[in-house]
Amino acid sequence: MNSYGQFKADSTYKPLDVAILLYDGVELLDFAGPGEVFQQANFNGKDAFNVYTVGINSNKIISQSFLNITTQYIIDDCPMPDILIIPGGNNLALVNNENLVAWISKVNEKAEFVLSVCNGLNLLAKTGVLDGMTATSHYRALDNLIKNYPKINIVKGKRFVDNGRIITTEGVSAGIDGSLYLLSKMFNSDVANDVAKVMMYNWKPETLDYIVTQKEDTLFEKRISAFTWMPDGKAILLNILKIDKTENTPPIPKKFKFIIPSETVEFLAIDGGGLSVSPDGNSVAYIKQVNGKDQIYLYNFNEKEGKLLVIDTLKKYAVNWSSDGRNLVYNIQIGNGANAKVEICTYNIQTSRINQITKNSTFKCYTPVWNARGDKIVYTSEKGDKRDQIYLTDKNGSYHTNLTNDTTTHNYAPFWLNEKNIMYIQAPGIIMTMKIDGTHKQKVEGISTTQFKYNLISNRILYLDAEGNLTIADLNNKTMKILINQNQLNALFNESYFKK
Repeated sequence: MNSYGQFKADSTYKPLDVAILLYDGVELLDFAGPGEVFQQANFNGKDAFNVYTVGINSNKIISQSFLNITTQYIIDDCPMPDILIIPGGNNLALVNNENLVAWISKVNEKAEFVLSVCNGLNLLAKTGVLDGMTATSHYRALDNLIKNYPKINIVKGKRFVDNGRIITTEGVSAGIDGSLYLLSKMFNSDVANDVAKVMMYNWKPETLDYIVTQKEDTLFEKRISAFTWMPDGKAILLNILKIDKTENTPPIPKKFKFIIPSETVEFLAIDGGGLSVSPDGNSVAYIKQVNGKDQIYLYNFNEKEGKLLVIDTLKKYAVNWSSDGRNLVYNIQIGNGANAKVEICTYNIQTSRINQITKNSTFKCYTPVWNARGDKIVYTSEKGDKRDQIYLTDKNGSYHTNLTNDTTTHNYAPFWLNEKNIMYIQAPGIIMTMKIDGTHKQKVEGISTTQFKYNLISNRILYLDAEGNLTIADLNNKTMKILINQNQLNALFNESYFKK
């Protein structure tokens, strides 16, 4: 987002698009007030915003039974806005409009800011994006909202609530206050004061009772960098990075367990990476650096502490469990630089015996994955020609069979679909399946990703889409659902977790 100073200095500045959602029964001042604020914002002889209105199924709207309005767009042809305004009015029936709720959810994922006025909160709340956040609305709408949306902390008597990029307001004239506040947040107080003066609006923010729940720090962002399933398919483990955009400080990684049915988060005191859950779901194997050396640890969910398993001087990564929970398979690196060898080892937890199952390979052997119901292992082979292949071996490394066996594609990240079928990525981001003899290669339609995990129990794929949203594809009913979008990261994984 451009600062006010940048805006004045930038002769190529393009006005930000502001979309105002309208529908039959919309409250007049709810949308006219914010519309006036953004339309009046003019700096250095330029319009700061391009304001337009959007209907749902029709361009013809009647506001408060007397004002006929023609919108520029409907939701099916509306350009993606930078700011979305959702005014209140007679909208209770609209929460059941699946197309509208889906459109608001899609816009919310991409817009810089979203502002609801009055019981416009109904429509925003229906998307689920406000779960875990604090919000407000018109005093007459509060009881109904509290009843219908128990996951939202709905407060009374606050002019507006700022959740970082989502602002909710009490209603009617409060929409003007929320919009002026957003101007001051985006630019500075002078900008908001100038617009209020033109509107002859008595704008005194110091006298308003409002809440700022998250002072958004634009120098940092949170990002899902890795994830894995719990065996039962009802929860996942996540690695969340807090990243300094200035690159002055290193990323801060934290581990969490996310329970899917309740959408709740549990912090995990795991200081390491490469999480892999045991088949019984009781433990997590991970790699931790100790005195500059990679060691394999075991974290027990009940005891909530880590236990050292494998200690040596080799660099390690990509830990995975055997089907019986008695062994681990993982990568080691021998040497440094481009000539370093990447091999695969197994580790017997009961005997502490290490067995290197690839030896002096002509290619690097990455990401070994043990079959969930057998002794076979698949892995990625890299020969340096950007044509990686998927290989099959057993727990002893007694054979190594090229399954993809082609010279034209880049194949990596294998995963077991079942005992006889494998899932993997074919560049640039296609998920493929094939039998363990390399035949019957098929594309999984509708998914594009470079990172995924499959769960055998639920028959679902967990993956990151192009926008960084963590998404679930259910292969049983052929549906896809965003589980955690980028806008929910701050609410789910708040700053208290990342304090050192």
